[in-house]
Amino acid sequence: AHDAQIKIILVDAHSMEETTVQVSSSTMLKTIFSNYAEENKTSVRSLRFSYCRRTLFLTEVGSKSLSDYEMSNLDKITITNMKKPKPKAHEPTAEKNVPNFPNGIAPSKKPCMPKKK
Repeated sequence: AHDAQIKIILVDAHSMEETTVQVSSSTMLKTIFSNYAEENKTSVRSLRFSYCRRTLFLTEVGSKSLSDYEMSNLDKITITNMKKPKPKAHEPTAEKNVPNFPNGIAPSKKPCMPKKK
């Protein structure tokens, strides 16, 4: 299925609120990010996106689709709004800690980096 319909979960790094979007695997990441920014009445430039603990830069995702990153159903993209004050309770040290995997899938099982063609 080249153009499969999948759900991507966008996680707000501050509130931990999850927004699920249904998209096609050929959808450009930039489109998803722009729509999210619009819905949250903010600039896409003030947001930071990360997938599998790797930052997705806007310049980098410009022409890439979800399938380029091998994203699959119910994958999570963490979104940090740089304009919001950082939460005091948990400083963003998520880069060092392994995130929780409620379904028990360890990050090592899934290739997070695009395969070299």
